[in-house]
Amino acid sequence: MKKKGSHSKKFSKKVRKQRWTIYFLYPVALLILLLFLAGTLLFLYYSNNLPDYKPLKERRPNAYSIVYSEEGEVVGKFLLDNRIPLPYEQIPTLLIQAFVAAEDAEFFEHKGIDYKGILRAMFKNIMAGKIVQGGSTITQQVTKTFFLTPKRSLFRKLKEIAYAFGLEKNLTKEEILNLYLNHIYLGNGAYGVEAASESYFNKRTRQLHLAEMAMLAGLVKAPSRYSPVNNFKKAKDRQAYVLTRMVELGFITPEQKERALKFPIKVQSRESAYFSKAPYFTEFIRHYVEKKYGKEKLYQEGLKIYTTLDLSLQRAAQRAVETGLMDLDKRQGFRGPLYRLSPKEVKELYKKKRGGLSPLPTRERFEGVILSKDDSKKGYNVWVEDRKAILPYSEMAWALKVKPSPNFNPQKVNSPGDLLNPGDVVLVRVKEMGKKDQPPTLTLEQEPLVQGALLCIDPKNGYIKAMVGGRDFSESQFNRAIHSRRQPGSAFKPFIYAAALEKGYTPSTILMDSPVEYSDPDSGTYWAPKNYDKNFLGPITFRNALAHSRNVVTVKILEDIGIGYALKFIKRLGIESPIKRDLSIALGTSGVSMLEMAIGYSVFANGGERVNPVFIKRIVTTNGKVLEENVPYVEIEETGEEEEIFKPSPPSPKERVLSPQTAFIMTHLLQGVIQHGTGQRAKILGRPIAGKTGTSSDCGDAWFIGYTPSLLTCVWVGFDEKVSLGKNESGARAALPIWISFMDSALRNMPIENFLKPDGVVLIRVNLETGMPATEESQDTILEAFVEGTSPEFKEKIEKGEATSGTPIKGWSQESRPPLPNY
Repeated sequence: MKKKGSHSKKFSKKVRKQRWTIYFLYPVALLILLLFLAGTLLFLYYSNNLPDYKPLKERRPNAYSIVYSEEGEVVGKFLLDNRIPLPYEQIPTLLIQAFVAAEDAEFFEHKGIDYKGILRAMFKNIMAGKIVQGGSTITQQVTKTFFLTPKRSLFRKLKEIAYAFGLEKNLTKEEILNLYLNHIYLGNGAYGVEAASESYFNKRTRQLHLAEMAMLAGLVKAPSRYSPVNNFKKAKDRQAYVLTRMVELGFITPEQKERALKFPIKVQSRESAYFSKAPYFTEFIRHYVEKKYGKEKLYQEGLKIYTTLDLSLQRAAQRAVETGLMDLDKRQGFRGPLYRLSPKEVKELYKKKRGGLSPLPTRERFEGVILSKDDSKKGYNVWVEDRKAILPYSEMAWALKVKPSPNFNPQKVNSPGDLLNPGDVVLVRVKEMGKKDQPPTLTLEQEPLVQGALLCIDPKNGYIKAMVGGRDFSESQFNRAIHSRRQPGSAFKPFIYAAALEKGYTPSTILMDSPVEYSDPDSGTYWAPKNYDKNFLGPITFRNALAHSRNVVTVKILEDIGIGYALKFIKRLGIESPIKRDLSIALGTSGVSMLEMAIGYSVFANGGERVNPVFIKRIVTTNGKVLEENVPYVEIEETGEEEEIFKPSPPSPKERVLSPQTAFIMTHLLQGVIQHGTGQRAKILGRPIAGKTGTSSDCGDAWFIGYTPSLLTCVWVGFDEKVSLGKNESGARAALPIWISFMDSALRNMPIENFLKPDGVVLIRVNLETGMPATEESQDTILEAFVEGTSPEFKEKIEKGEATSGTPIKGWSQESRPPLPNY
């Protein structure tokens, strides 16, 4: 009985379990069935309510505007987004195969959905315990891009599948691929393969190596994670995966894969390959065209903008400014390490495996970590770019001059070995790569704080040939060559001297360099101008006063010719900035722009004719219509309207604002600045040059403006905060070396030109110090230029005991003449 009872109990338990199982499974199965039916109905609904695919076939991306240099090289592209569409026929086959291998191997076989791919991805995800592979085809990705939101849901997935089927029925595989490859986001601000190719490698897609193609294809999965800019190792791992898939699919051979893996890839870190060529110039063009013609025409109508920029001169300008500012910054002292790593972080670097030994470029700067000091080798061991390197003490001697700060103030510095400690991170540059297994040799660098600008113009036609508006465009987009108003100091003096020539002064006019004081009745104060060297030279010729930049003499000249006359004269030369109405303007105390200074000096270089600056030769629409041609730049007033009605105007003719004779004499005088004045360093170029240095009263601005008959260049150096550049940092020391470096490159392949003497000018040999006609006893003589009828009459002046011209000076003899300074 007991056995029978226990049997029945077990049986009843089993029945109850089966009932519960049935009760549970039926609803679940029913729910699944209902969901399947609902999904099917939704899929059928979406399939019967497909979007219009016709616009995709007819889709024309916004035409982007292109900026060309004078040589026809592209220097800028203006797009609403960084997308450069390409026809399918122009996309390299290997690049297409790389994307197919990485994203959708069955693309040319499936009808929009890859069932095998979905199952394969599902299996890999289950095995990995996380999502490691997606199941979306390229067709599905295109539907997501054009018809769906990024939000993930079951409904969106059903739409995606239905729309993918519809897309396959309406477009060919090639049309789908073309949409995909032109619109996929690949990081670094780039959409599509052409924009990405330029953004990462500064190449067109047709120029890409297989290794670079595979790296681009590897970005689709996660552009930021696999970016070669931010994480080169992960980018290389992903590249290897793409190449492996290409081998498996028969697109390339194993040998091609191995060669591609060894190919040295050079990645550029900037988002725009073109902007780095001439960033300030390109941005100026963008702002000008957008303000004049409106955003729609600039970004959507595909303008071709042909400019006056000479790329070879632009490169030389950027190098010269960069080098000059770094040299100046080093003279001001070492500011210490950028930051410090902890001892633990330094130990981890010792354990780190050495990376690839691809050569490091010598012009680029890198962050290096000080590992240890090796006094026996007189240098530091440094970790830089995944390798060890040596920083010799000899390559950081400049740092012995310390510029202390709260974070860096070493007490005793007897040698470079006292400056740094393990863990310090400093800026270094590769001086030379080591041979075989030898480590690279480094030199210590420092990011400059000072700013600089350079503007190069053809004085004959006003064409802007090169422009550098600051030290680093990525840090500051403010264009100091155009928009900054800074004190030109003595660089302003030639305008005063030119005005005086028109008032009857000559190069031999004798002036008195002596103390003078001016009272201000309104404030009850006095102003006593001083010379740069704090000395006075007594009687001095007009020529030598300019050549040696005598402040007091220039103030006296301005007082004599009149401030009102001088201001009108200066405006004729193209200076539009507000100029103070007092005698201090003789010393360049009013702020003016570099562009204004360039135009003013170009009057001297161009025989007295003023030309307006020209940045753009012509602008042409996609239909071939010329919007403007060779129109000199004129500042456009803000109207608040996005578009303006514009009628092209012919180029403004040259305007004569100075007699050819006065312009030539000014150039002749400014040649004296180079030959025996403050600009003597420029003699190293070995050709006729005219120019002038300039330093503001507080040494906050340093200038040099110099020219040949065909090229005029302005250089300015200073801090944005208008603080002093430091002791002795004058125009001759801070700005002139940059000018020389640039002009040495710019003039290298140009013939030597002389400044042509116009009719009405005579050349007479005179004594350099007295300005009087030379005698047989005269030792230091020059050929001086005079307007006919104004040259000194030697015998007559001697007999009458008069000075040559201008105010006679009494009580002076050649023997009492103090020596001229040379600084």
